[in-house]
Amino acid sequence: MHLRSCFALLGALVLLCSTAMAQDECLTATAIAEGDTAIDTTAATDSADLLLCTGGGLGAMANDVWFTYTPGSDGDLTVSTCGQVTFDTDIAMYSGGCGALACAGSSGDGAGCPNFSSEFTATVTGGSTYHIRVGGWDGPEAGTGTLTLTLAPVAPPVPGDECVDAFVISAGDTPLDTTGMSTSADALICSGGGLGQMANDVWYSYTPATSGALTVSTCGQAFDTDIAMYSGGCGALVCENSAGDTPGCASFSGEFLDHPVTGGTEYLIRVGGWGATTSGTGTLTLTLSNGDECAEALPISEGDTALDTTGMTTSADALVCSGGGLGQMANDVWYSYTPANDGLLTVSTCDQAFDTDIAMYSGGCGALVCENSAGDTSGCASFSGEFLDHPVTGGTEYLIRVGGWGATTSGTGTLTVTLFVPEICDNGIDDDEDGLTDCDDPDCSGGLVCNPADECADAVDIFAGDTPFSTVFATTSADPFDDTQCTGTSLGQVSNDIWYTYTAAADGLLTVSTCNQAFDTDLILYEGPCGGGTASQVGCDGDGVGCAGFTSLMSDVAVTAGTSYILRVGGWGATTAGSGIISITLDIAGDECDTALTAVEGDNALDTTIMSSSADAYDAAQCAGTSLGQMSNDVWYSFTPVNSGLMTVSTCDQAFDTDIVIYEGPCGGGTASQIACDGDGAGCGGFTSLVADVSVTAGTEYLIRVGGWGATTSGTGTVTISVELPCVDPTPGFSADITTGIAPLDVTFTNTSDDGGDLATTYDWAFGDGGTAATTDASNTYAAGSWDATLTANGCGASITSGATTIVAYGMGDSNCDGTLDLADVLYTADWLFGTGPAPCCPNAANVNGDPNIDLGDVVYTLNFLFTSGAAPIYAGPGC
Repeated sequence: MHLRSCFALLGALVLLCSTAMAQDECLTATAIAEGDTAIDTTAATDSADLLLCTGGGLGAMANDVWFTYTPGSDGDLTVSTCGQVTFDTDIAMYSGGCGALACAGSSGDGAGCPNFSSEFTATVTGGSTYHIRVGGWDGPEAGTGTLTLTLAPVAPPVPGDECVDAFVISAGDTPLDTTGMSTSADALICSGGGLGQMANDVWYSYTPATSGALTVSTCGQAFDTDIAMYSGGCGALVCENSAGDTPGCASFSGEFLDHPVTGGTEYLIRVGGWGATTSGTGTLTLTLSNGDECAEALPISEGDTALDTTGMTTSADALVCSGGGLGQMANDVWYSYTPANDGLLTVSTCDQAFDTDIAMYSGGCGALVCENSAGDTSGCASFSGEFLDHPVTGGTEYLIRVGGWGATTSGTGTLTVTLFVPEICDNGIDDDEDGLTDCDDPDCSGGLVCNPADECADAVDIFAGDTPFSTVFATTSADPFDDTQCTGTSLGQVSNDIWYTYTAAADGLLTVSTCNQAFDTDLILYEGPCGGGTASQVGCDGDGVGCAGFTSLMSDVAVTAGTSYILRVGGWGATTAGSGIISITLDIAGDECDTALTAVEGDNALDTTIMSSSADAYDAAQCAGTSLGQMSNDVWYSFTPVNSGLMTVSTCDQAFDTDIVIYEGPCGGGTASQIACDGDGAGCGGFTSLVADVSVTAGTEYLIRVGGWGATTSGTGTVTISVELPCVDPTPGFSADITTGIAPLDVTFTNTSDDGGDLATTYDWAFGDGGTAATTDASNTYAAGSWDATLTANGCGASITSGATTIVAYGMGDSNCDGTLDLADVLYTADWLFGTGPAPCCPNAANVNGDPNIDLGDVVYTLNFLFTSGAAPIYAGPGC
């Protein structure tokens, strides 16, 4: 093509393309609201976007226009051109942005709509933006008309209509009304005689305060009811019981009886009608039973409890106990008793008006274990009974069962429970009723219980192991503490606190525990002396993980040998105090495999005098003949070699008889495998040890265990580690994330070299354009041109350079890739567009005006830049 003809064509095309329709593409969509919007697709083009949606009557979506719509609330949106347009329409609605459209609804030919116009309804979310697209069924079909949006907002939930909106009720009568309710979509789950469709159902939530047997009833109501009860919550319903038509209940209503329920557990009760149109009003009745069975045992405490076995059934539980005068335990009633303290328990129906049997069990209803029993006790009238001074444990549940001797024996009276508690020295009560309380009673031995270390200055020594403690007589110290150090553990007021001094016998990790003691404790640990604010807080805990009763567990606090620490023990609230056991353990660094000391090449300090003997297995047969002994009082080291090679571990000529075992692999679960050992090393004095020429791999962890030959053998000294290195030349290599593109071209280089086993290998980059770097991976920004990048690896005494990777960066507008932007590039692009010339070698280089396409606009843009001071080419991205 001649240049003059080219310019004429340019002018015509520029005039033709000088206008654009605002709604023609997704990115230029017009925002609309509910109601009518005028549409005109006569000047629209076909969008390149995928159709995405499929539906009845959808065609090519030709000459389409785009709109956006954002609903103000959730609801059902109707999108329609039904009977309102001059042409056969396709409509579609999408969620997501223009780059990630997802079909939300569509229509080609709407049901009942004339002239193939369209309509659909879809659910939308308030605040979300949707794209709506209107086009013709086939190209070039286009026209004008009206697009109508109609939003039907979602109605608010009706109380009780669905599981999540259940009414909260308690035992007794509750008004029932299913009229106007919908039928829940939840699976029926339960099955039972006479159950129907559970239609027009209403939901209730019931949480019993105590365990027992629950009766649920609509018996005698005026309409045919279905009942179902679930546990598990609305998202995971589990059928517990159900009732449809219960014999004796009018109108096909129902009930189920004595279903075991657990105190504190939520149960969901659903009442509906048998058929699709069945609904009505009435009463729902819940009844929780009264101790007639073990699972319904009534809680009692010390003292007198009214006893009434009339109307009770005879439990099927095995009698379990045997004793003088025991009969059939008929018409029995059950009680649950949990003593607060250890003591001696007396249970009595002595002198009641009917012949009673008594039995007491531990173990729970499913696994009863007889503790004691009484039938006819000497001196008790009417063949009643009692048992005396039975030892019980504080906090343990005991089940007490009272029945009649014969099958028809029942009556009323009093059950008396009496607990004798030996003197407890820190509760302010004369427990043994000898007129003397707590520390005034000679039964108390004094010590910390009676004389707490009330302030930091009064702190007493404490050691590893278990120590009894009491805060009952302590005051609350004013010393500061920082609860942010243990945020989330509910550290409280540290009230009624007592103080201890602990001196670490070795470096290690300290654990202090009051876990599962009898009151809500707080723990704080300080380093440094009391007074003057010189003590520094190093640990604290309020509620320890896994500890009941909000008790405390302070774990893995690093401590240093010979350093004294101050331990403070208090209660969570202002009046919280009590007694218990405080436990202290010290995991000495290096004492066990999981606390192994980090070892280095060269000399490492050795001290087994404070170590215990680990239970980990070792195989003496692997070094038979070297007199490997008991590996007692052993210390553990973790060693990770920097280089592969042959390792030597030595305690040769130290002051005590040593053993060495070496493992590969991490601690625990039997995953570490023994690879070498030695008892008495060749040429080493004093039966010391030497393990030589153990093949090791760079970066792999090895565990070195050093102990004594005999049970009491320990000492101090040095363990020496060395690795003899093999040397292999490195092999340099790398990859580039991009090798051709538009300048300035950012290239990231990834090192793929083999270091030959030398972890100290270094790397030098030469980027070819004069730039360099001395890093493992690298990056460089290239100007236009062709450049050769190389990598040199320096290791094991050698420097090896890789082959070159060529990076080519093209200038914007350089269509013919000759390194220069000039008229030749304009002609090159024009010849490709309108003649038979080759395509640009780097297409992005020819796309100079910033739009998505290479077209006549790019030719005009380049001409303006070259000859009329037009704008410079626009960067089109890094690649070609």
